[in-house]
Amino acid sequence: MMQNCRLGQEMLRTFGLGIALLSLPVVSAAEPFNARHLQKLLDTNVCVHCDLNRVDLSGDVFAAANLDHAKLRDSDLKQVDLSGANLNRADLRRADLERASLTGARLTRANMAAADLEKAWLTGADLSRADLRDTDLEKIDLTDANLTDSDLRGALMKRAALAGARLDDANLENVQLERSDLSGVSATAAKFINADLDRVAFRNADLRDADLSGARLVRTDFTGADLADASFDDAVIRYTVFRGANLENASGLDPDRMTGACGDENTRLPPGIRLPTCPAVPGRPPEAVGPES
Repeated sequence: MMQNCRLGQEMLRTFGLGIALLSLPVVSAAEPFNARHLQKLLDTNVCVHCDLNRVDLSGDVFAAANLDHAKLRDSDLKQVDLSGANLNRADLRRADLERASLTGARLTRANMAAADLEKAWLTGADLSRADLRDTDLEKIDLTDANLTDSDLRGALMKRAALAGARLDDANLENVQLERSDLSGVSATAAKFINADLDRVAFRNADLRDADLSGARLVRTDFTGADLADASFDDAVIRYTVFRGANLENASGLDPDRMTGACGDENTRLPPGIRLPTCPAVPGRPPEAVGPES
């Protein structure tokens, strides 16, 4: 009898504990946005240091908004208009910004790691020192954008438009830039280590002291580019075009790894490197150019 009584008391305590646990508030791993902060943004277009994590602003217009230091982690910002907005030091990690407009936006030191910016417009935007690691930047428009000293390691940037952009001191290690346009970029001392640069247009680009070690440069176009003091150690160079390019003091160029690469009479090469002339007409046999020794 006593044993049955103790068993019943134990069951009641267990049941009571279960009820108590159910009555506790459920706290998610990532807290949702602050409703008052959202209302402030909607009313004033200003929300400095706001907590807007996981907010859904897709398709809304916040042109010239002040979101300095705002928390927008994991937010849905698809097709949002943030042109001219201040997003300096904003936290946009894993945010969905597909097809968003950030033309002329200020994103200095913004954290955009693993964000989705596919087909977004960031022409003239300031992304200096921004964290863009592992972001999806496929078909993005970064024409004339400032990416100085930004971290783009592991980013997907196929078919991206970066003509006239500034990439000085940027880290583009392991980026995929296949078929992108980087004509006229300034990328002095930029790191393209192990990057996929197949069919990239670097026409008239400033790549002095750039590190292209281990990069894939298949059918890459360096016409008129300044590659003085650049490093090509272990780079894959196949059918690469160096018409009018300056390769003075470039290191790591191995004739045995420059299959089909070509230049012209205006190509400046390091001693010991010679390139055939790029054929003006398909099928015409090339002629050798470059110093004899």
